[in-house]
Amino acid sequence: MNLVEVMLAGVLFSLASAGSLQVMAGIGRSLQGGAQAGAAAAQLEAELRRSQALVVAGAQQQQATDLACDQPELLLSRLLTDPAPGEGNAPAPSAATPAPLVRQVSVMAPGLVRLQLTAAAGRWQRQRLFSAAAYGLCPSATRPLG
Repeated sequence: MNLVEVMLAGVLFSLASAGSLQVMAGIGRSLQGGAQAGAAAAQLEAELRRSQALVVAGAQQQQATDLACDQPELLLSRLLTDPAPGEGNAPAPSAATPAPLVRQVSVMAPGLVRLQLTAAAGRWQRQRLFSAAAYGLCPSATRPLG
């Protein structure tokens, strides 16, 4: 072997090593992004379930004679925006969990409220529609939703 062959082999080995490191770094970033997406989806789904539980609990406590039955969308908005009584038990966000969540509650139609949750600065988003009639907040309301 002469000096040119040894130097060429060294250059090829260095290029192969650098390429391999770049490929491994790309795989690592991809796996980390997938883990963050999974954590964000789990956090958003948990928050949607918690919000639905708030509405169900509020609907069970609601009296049919309450003034909020005149405008059930306001009651739904209040139930979705007020913190739960046991909110202090909520788990603290970990390093793998993207936080904080941005909650937006808006009235779409009479008796219909949209809850929109956004995580990681708008990268992941979920929304759910809540109907006052579906939760029995005002049994006297017979307006169709569609």
